[in-house]
Amino acid sequence: MVDEGPAGGESPKGGTDFTYLDVGWRMLGAVGTGLLGGWLVKRWIHADWPLAVGGAVGIAIGMYDLILMASKMAKRPKG
Repeated sequence: MVDEGPAGGESPKGGTDFTYLDVGWRMLGAVGTGLLGGWLVKRWIHADWPLAVGGAVGIAIGMYDLILMASKMAKRPKG
């Protein structure tokens, strides 16, 4: 019988295998949602600035989420 490591997709270091992939997808989702919202507002009011504002808001939300994830990972027990 082959030992497949810890159950539940956990890596030997205690985190999940998809932690770094999750960070990328969350950032992409936040920026994409901000850009989509800005594009929709741009089409509604016929101005160019909402797309830039939506992208900036998406980046800010993505960075906030990244900081929250990093703080949770730092509080996780080592071992």
